[in-house]
Amino acid sequence: MLLLAAMSNDQTGATLRYTVQTALFAALIAVGAYIAIPVPISPVPLVLQNMLVMLAGVLLGPGKGVLAVALYLGMGTIGLPVFAGGSAGPATFIGPTGGYLAAYLPAAALAGALARRFPTTRGVLAAAGLAAALILIVGASWLAVVGRLTPPEALIIGVLPFLPGDIVKALAAAAVWRRLHTQFEESS
Repeated sequence: MLLLAAMSNDQTGATLRYTVQTALFAALIAVGAYIAIPVPISPVPLVLQNMLVMLAGVLLGPGKGVLAVALYLGMGTIGLPVFAGGSAGPATFIGPTGGYLAAYLPAAALAGALARRFPTTRGVLAAAGLAAALILIVGASWLAVVGRLTPPEALIIGVLPFLPGDIVKALAAAAVWRRLHTQFEESS
C-alpha cells in the first residue's frame, strides 16, 4: 500500500491495469479448464484453457502472459481445483496431463513474443498455432513417458484428437486479438 501511495497516479493506474489483466487471464484460464470434453481414446480431455493461454500471450505479451499462466499454474499447484476436471495439486504434473500444463508457460511466452514481432492477424494466427503445437508436442511427449506409449501411440492418443480443435482455437485467438489488441496495447 505504501508503494502505491508513493507512485504517481499514472504509475498506480498502470500497476492496477497490469495486476487486473494478469489476474483476469489467470481466472479465465481456470474457467477454461472446466470447459472440458472427454476424448474416448485419450486420458486427456479437450479443454478451452489452452486457447486462453494463447490469448494471454498474444494480448498481454510474453511477460504478462507468462505471469498470468504462472499464477494459474500456481493456484492449481497449491490445491485450488483449477486444472481440467477440477483436479489440483502438484501430483497433476506427473499425471497424463502434466506435460500439457508444463507447456503452458513456454507457449504463452512464444505466442506473446511472436505476436509482438508480427502484429498482424496472420502473424498472431501463426503465433497461436505454434503455441498450440508446442503444447501438443510437450504434452504428448510426457503422455508417452507416463503411459509408456510408443511415439506413434502418443501421436494417436495425445495429438491427433486435438488438432481440429486447436486449429479452431488458434483461429479464435487471432480473431479475438484482432478485435481487442489495441485496448491491451494502450494499457501495457
